[in-house]
Amino acid sequence: MSEIAPLVAGSEKLTSIFGRWPSFHDAEVHEFRFQRGKDDPASSALEFPTLTAKIHHWLMTSEVDPTGHYVLTKHTLTTLRFLGVEDFKMEGFNHQNVIFGLEIEGNIFGRDFEK
Repeated sequence: MSEIAPLVAGSEKLTSIFGRWPSFHDAEVHEFRFQRGKDDPASSALEFPTLTAKIHHWLMTSEVDPTGHYVLTKHTLTTLRFLGVEDFKMEGFNHQNVIFGLEIEGNIFGRDFEK
């Protein structure tokens, strides 16, 4: 299991499907939603900026179908929510939005991590 899985709330939902934390290699981003958060000193309310991403991914097998393509199984549409977003960069937004993989960097409760 990846080092990141224990730090992600609900990661067991993905690891139970894929047997490990998925790489998201060749996954397709279906949706990004940003919420700016708010800071209301009068009510002591603080909401951190949030990014919600919906990503379609699967498991590629070594099996090849009759057309010569690898057989893909365990198709999953995963929703990931990132809290406290401070910096976001994106390039090449288009009709398909295939990603090479997913890396998460951050600081959770004072503990730095990168994967």
